[in-house]
Amino acid sequence: MELNQKEYDLIADSIPNNAMPILNKEERLRFYYLHRTLQKNIEHSMNDHLCAIRKKKLSNPGFILSNEERLFIYDYLNQKRKSVRLNRYEYNQLAFLGTNLNVVNDFDIPKWPNIKTTTLEDIKVQLSMSSDQRKMLFQVLKEGIDLCIKKFKSDKLGFIIGGSYVDEQNIYPNDIDLIVILPIDAFQNNLYDNVRLKITDQFMVDDNKRGLFDLIIIPDNYSILQYMSFSRIILLSNTPMMRSEYNIKNQEYTFRDLLKINM
Repeated sequence: MELNQKEYDLIADSIPNNAMPILNKEERLRFYYLHRTLQKNIEHSMNDHLCAIRKKKLSNPGFILSNEERLFIYDYLNQKRKSVRLNRYEYNQLAFLGTNLNVVNDFDIPKWPNIKTTTLEDIKVQLSMSSDQRKMLFQVLKEGIDLCIKKFKSDKLGFIIGGSYVDEQNIYPNDIDLIVILPIDAFQNNLYDNVRLKITDQFMVDDNKRGLFDLIIIPDNYSILQYMSFSRIILLSNTPMMRSEYNIKNQEYTFRDLLKINM
């Protein structure tokens, strides 16, 4: 047991804050096993490790955990939810696992949205006429799409709009939330984030403290089985009823459809 504790401590000590790169698969499985079986474990190292897992999966949709790993993380986060509670990133990770594992969840999870097809002209008629704010944001949407096509140097982009702008009851939405679907080869060159920032910087207001154009990038092979798709598509269409950052035991959602724009 003492040797196991030393091994565990060595692995835990190798995980810095917001650890990147992450442990390899064998190290992860051993770390999970020891964390579960030893009485003296280090919670902040596990939390930092799971944070690194989330970051890795957001940047690399091809990074896949084994079913054994996913079940451990699900059980770990669900027990933590019931005791000391979760922050919103941990709850999102738990909800993603609860969506894709063969488990019975005793907490609320968001659902995959309806994605309806529309055109810019239809959006102008149906969503941009009720206030000056909506008219201004529609112009931001048009200019933002044109800028995406120019900066990404592709006419094969897809666009999905969500957030408060697609809620017709909200006369004064704050901004445009737009998902850009990139061809997988363009996504894999890892330059897309720099391009994204250059585009969103064009729509900053209030001395660059607030943006009118929120851009989300996903590859064109996205699916509900990917954490990236879950965090960027599902969470855009499911709004938490209580916008808590911490101390979350259960999170209820209001749901809205998303709109895919035919160009």
